[in-house]
Amino acid sequence: IDLFFIDMLKLRIYSIGKTKEAWLDAALKEYTKRLSNKVQIEFCLAKDDAQLLEWAQKGEKEGFSLICLDAEGKLLDSVMFARFIIKSFIEAGSKLAMVI
Repeated sequence: IDLFFIDMLKLRIYSIGKTKEAWLDAALKEYTKRLSNKVQIEFCLAKDDAQLLEWAQKGEKEGFSLICLDAEGKLLDSVMFARFIIKSFIEAGSKLAMVI
């Protein structure tokens, strides 16, 4: 499957709480804007672990393939992470969700 033949990819990002860093908010808005012609990005900010788990399970039922990111997990540089995301989209189809 070539990602360029898919009309719109959907990326849902699950996380707990909002960031308090203005620079991070600005960066997220800029990347969302840059990718908006190919990737629909949705941020789901849960209030706690229970809500995060509930939303992730609901996302799976909606057809999203889940990737759980962990600070203690495998460390990837930017190129390796981009390849991982592309491979995940190819394997999952057009719906991918990350749990942070």
